[in-house]
Amino acid sequence: MQTLKSICVSDRDAARLKAVLDEGLPRYGETLRKYAYALRAELGRAHVVPERDLPPDVVGLDSVVRITDLDTRSDMTFRLALPEDADRSDRVSVLSPLGMAVFGYRVGDRKDWGPVERLIRFRIDSVSSVQRRRERRGPALGRSLAGRRPRRRVRLRA
Repeated sequence: MQTLKSICVSDRDAARLKAVLDEGLPRYGETLRKYAYALRAELGRAHVVPERDLPPDVVGLDSVVRITDLDTRSDMTFRLALPEDADRSDRVSVLSPLGMAVFGYRVGDRKDWGPVERLIRFRIDSVSSVQRRRERRGPALGRSLAGRRPRRRVRLRA
């Protein structure tokens, strides 16, 4: 029997997912409900950390993920999203089999996963988080720069 690895999740992602699961569970069909219960169990085993402490190579919500199928050697890039945001072709719902398979895992992790048609053997090759990149860049233009020292205006004399 394979030992289940504990995933790493930010406190923000854990809270968002718990809210989505609590709110959506009664509306989900049988298959999606099965995945939702599996994700809830995964969150129960997760190592939850403050968002600022989440390692940058961990797959979270809104992460752009590149994986390689180890059997076919094909690669795939997608953004991991909440179910209501996964309506575009480049986004994968965290409640889908693939979304659940990568959520909380790290670059370099290899996983055999597949409760569906075929076992998927893949490796996570890269992860980038849009949210974390925004936070590292600082405030956007037009936002208040409270606490910053005002710039001195220099007048050129003619």
